[in-house]
Amino acid sequence: MFLDHGAARLSIYDVDCSRFHHLMRSKVVSHTAYARLLIHEVLPEAVTRCIYVDCDVLVERDIVEAWEFPLEGKTAGAVANGDAADTAQHQRRLKLHEARYMNSGFLVLDMSRWRRLGIGRRAIECAEEVGDNLILHDQDALNCALQQDWVAMPREWNAGVAASEWLSADSKAVFHFMGVPKPWQPDYTGRFADLFNRHLDRTPFAGARPWNPLGIGAFLFRLRRRVPHLPAVVRITRRMIIERMGGRPAAGRE
Repeated sequence: MFLDHGAARLSIYDVDCSRFHHLMRSKVVSHTAYARLLIHEVLPEAVTRCIYVDCDVLVERDIVEAWEFPLEGKTAGAVANGDAADTAQHQRRLKLHEARYMNSGFLVLDMSRWRRLGIGRRAIECAEEVGDNLILHDQDALNCALQQDWVAMPREWNAGVAASEWLSADSKAVFHFMGVPKPWQPDYTGRFADLFNRHLDRTPFAGARPWNPLGIGAFLFRLRRRVPHLPAVVRITRRMIIERMGGRPAAGRE
């Protein structure tokens, strides 16, 4: 279905996520995360460029600038993730051919090239091959599928709230609330919760805040996160055993 409002239109699509049930998931990341790998099936053929934005992102700058960002013949524009040590770890874990690792929370995509090269299919195949080493799920899969096929964008286009000390509430940037907890959860104590709530109050959910009387909500959320996730325990144990045996973990079946 779709909703029209002037020049903007909101379209909502149903995606069959059962296609991803054999891929890795975690306590906080469900199989729905892989749905964007089917973006070529959802968007009409006439769409030749798109901007993908995660649900935990606030856009505080003119997104037209991203729309016009030069991709230099590559499939995607993205912001590099983490420092050199993090990148090296990702490179070893995923057997990447290049010393780069992108954060996929904000992407500018050449959909014509995506379709022509079958990036969605390649990403799913990569996820199956990487198996238990697919720690960051669809982001890992996209990094494998888009090796040497993405151009780096300035960090302002995907600024991790937890790690970007240079950010202020007045920054003209894309704020990304990476990791957990999120500002809509009662135990969030990170930066820019006020900024998030200010945007929230411009929506039909104005005034909604996490349930947290006497800190009970925060306590329950923290307690829930400490409960081991059985599929994750199985995955980690299996990976450790296989690595000790000198092999490579097979595709996760959770």
